[in-house]
Amino acid sequence: MDKYDEIAARYADGGVRDDQLDGTGAPEGSVYLTRNYVALGAITQAQADAIRTGAADPEKADMQAAIEIYEGGGQ
Repeated sequence: MDKYDEIAARYADGGVRDDQLDGTGAPEGSVYLTRNYVALGAITQAQADAIRTGAADPEKADMQAAIEIYEGGGQ
């Protein structure tokens, strides 16, 4: 399981909050404004947004689309 999948699973189970993903909704002075998964480089902002909506990892989706185009399956 990669970092995205791990964080997404924990978010789905309630073990990770929005403020822990990317600081969203963190109160003024909260440690999560600067110490969250995006700020620490564990995931990108696009990945945090995808986790929040329950979507697939955008980096993997882009890579899969490129592979399909390369192999001729995306035409």
